[in-house]
Amino acid sequence: MSRYKVKRKSNPKKELKREAKKVNWRLVLITLITVLLVFTVYQTALHLMFEYIIHIYSISAGILTVIFGIMNRGFSKFDPDEAVFPDSLSEEEKKEAVIKEEKRRKAARKLLIPLTAILITLALDMVYLFYLEPIMK
Repeated sequence: MSRYKVKRKSNPKKELKREAKKVNWRLVLITLITVLLVFTVYQTALHLMFEYIIHIYSISAGILTVIFGIMNRGFSKFDPDEAVFPDSLSEEEKKEAVIKEEKRRKAARKLLIPLTAILITLALDMVYLFYLEPIMK
């Protein structure tokens, strides 16, 4: 009998199901609903000839991006658990700092939902303006 295990190829359908289980479907649904809501408000404002809506959406996307960058402490993958704390901090203070960092990151992730919705809405509008509208004329 051999000491080596034979690595079998897995079934692609099983792997796809395994990957689908890892997806946070609640977050996907919330994001889709937010995109539909933001897109509906945008298109309604355009239909009502509110001409500053694109500026409002662009400025709000910029503001949300800056706020996300500040709350997330940049766009790096800083791991607070592996951070080097000063020796003067006690273990309790280190744990509090890690907990604060995790709370801040969770709050920053919630900002990504409306930011994504606004960016998708603006991208769809640009696709319509530059590609679809000339074809329809």
